[in-house]
Parts: sequence; C-alpha cells; structure tokens
Amino acid sequence: METETVRQLHGAKDLARDVVDVAVQKIGNVHLAIARRPYAMLARFPVVAPVSKQVEQLQTEITVGVYGAIRVVNRLVATAARRQS
Repeated sequence: METETVRQLHGAKDLARDVVDVAVQKIGNVHLAIARRPYAMLARFPVVAPVSKQVEQLQTEITVGVYGAIRVVNRLVATAARRQS
C-alpha cells in the first residue's frame, strides 16, 4: 500500500477510536444521570433510603465498570489494528 493511503487509514482508525471513546463516555454519563433520578426520590423516604442508597452505589459501580470496560476494549482493538498494519 502507498504510504499516503496507510497514513490515511491510521488517521481513520485513530478517529474511530476517539469517537467511540468520547461517545461511550458521554452515554455513560447520561446513563448515570438518568439512573440517579429514582434514587433521589427514594432517598426522601426514610424507610427505604438506606437500602436504595446501597442499590444505587452497586448500580453505579456496575455501570461505571461496564462503560470503562468498553472503553478499554476500544483502545485494545485500536492498538491491535495499528500493529496489524
């Protein structure tokens, strides 16, 4: 392949990696913001507030972990793609 074509392919790959990374980060933030709403409402009721807080923390940890894993895999795929060329 010509040098210019290879350079363009690397640029496209880098752009795709960055777009996926930013999109996943933004989607994760929206997910967390939406998920906070019912927990904020439940926090107003002393009977369920302690349990709902624990559930919220667990859900947040899982959500952050999943979106973080997607971003790590995205970077690994980009690195592997770079090595293949």
